[in-house]
Amino acid sequence: MKKGYEGRDVDLVRMLKKQDNIVDNCYEKAIVYLKEKCDVESVLVARHLERIGDILCKIGSGLIFIESGKRTIIK
Repeated sequence: MKKGYEGRDVDLVRMLKKQDNIVDNCYEKAIVYLKEKCDVESVLVARHLERIGDILCKIGSGLIFIESGKRTIIK
């Protein structure tokens, strides 16, 4: 693990990736569950929540760039 200012960026990227993976997994489970119920509104809500998670990762990447000048991609 890196120390100092750079270490903080590495920890933030790991945390954002972990959170995004949790949201993605919830989305996949919701789609499988809702597929059987044919509930279009709930599918759209799940889709938009997953998209919000992706946008938050982009915002986090932008903040890291602003603070450190390093480009990171969080997927």
